[in-house]
Amino acid sequence: MNLKLVKSVENIKKYTVKLYCPIRNELNLLPLFLEYHRNLGIGCFVFVDNDSMDGSLDFLLTQDDCIVYQTKDSFKRANYAIDWINELMQLHSRDQWAIYLDCDEFLVYENCESVPVADFLRSYNYVDHNSFYAIMIDMYSDKEFGLFDIKERSSLINTLYIDTDYIFRKYPRRPFKKCSQSSNIEVL
Repeated sequence: MNLKLVKSVENIKKYTVKLYCPIRNELNLLPLFLEYHRNLGIGCFVFVDNDSMDGSLDFLLTQDDCIVYQTKDSFKRANYAIDWINELMQLHSRDQWAIYLDCDEFLVYENCESVPVADFLRSYNYVDHNSFYAIMIDMYSDKEFGLFDIKERSSLINTLYIDTDYIFRKYPRRPFKKCSQSSNIEVL
């Protein structure tokens, strides 16, 4: 993999919660993404810029808490960024919690309005748990695609819709586990 470090961050405490995020042309999303996750207590961001052309890289270079890598490699051949993120997590977050999100995703957890993310993660003993179950909730604007301006923060929550057909199970099955003796497969 051709990941080039273009910006590092000095004096990061060893157990600072890091958030990993691949981007390409996300300038319109980055300010809100960073603001929201900083308010949760994320202490350091690790971005992989995949050849952005909209000023995303220049914006990230001005952020004091962002480690920035750059690549022109194929997103698809990097397993849709998973290979890049795994390599960087091994480098920067070995034996500690790390969070991986896309730039259009926002971390929400119980009491996130009042409990910093580090405290939430401490409630999971890393010796007993090295991951936890989470769900991705897709959100949609009431406007046509491309017409919603993410900078309209005051109306952001009031103009978003979510799917209503999510299925939650107390004990979810692993992905691709057979549901019964038939050949049906359930994907979570």
